[in-house]
Amino acid sequence: MKGWPLLGLKPSMRKRAEEKAGANEKLKAGLCFSGWSNLHLWFRGAGLKNAKHLSKLLLYKSYGFCPHWSSLDERLSMIAGRINPDNLAKTRGERKDVAYRVSHELLILRLCQKPKLLRTLKARMKSRLALTQHVLRHLEGMGELRIGTNNNEPIAATTGLGSKRIEDVFDG
Repeated sequence: MKGWPLLGLKPSMRKRAEEKAGANEKLKAGLCFSGWSNLHLWFRGAGLKNAKHLSKLLLYKSYGFCPHWSSLDERLSMIAGRINPDNLAKTRGERKDVAYRVSHELLILRLCQKPKLLRTLKARMKSRLALTQHVLRHLEGMGELRIGTNNNEPIAATTGLGSKRIEDVFDG
């Protein structure tokens, strides 16, 4: 605690006990620096290089707020003017679900660039089987994936549209 007063910071200490797998309790402690005055003193004395936190402060400075649960990518897009922060009205869960579904779509499209047996694909995605089946139907409906048969075995393969999406996302 000797170095903190040199910067002029006023910390508060928080302590809590944590139980670890039924073993004896273990004490955890942390220093907290709250308030704008402490933040300005920290910037003057130590600085900030973490883009995650810096993006939140830049948004706050520009718009007067930072949307809760926004990702770093979303915040950087807002700073660049590509996303309006007022349009991020969706809850964290809704945005997370959409992002998870889209990433799963891209995973399946990449896997199916070389035709894959559907049973093999579904077996690999066993923990996400319901999502995988939904995504397969969605991709087929969008024309990005073709489900056919080969020797009476159902197979999935990306179409030209699916390949273009993969190319735009990963090469662009």
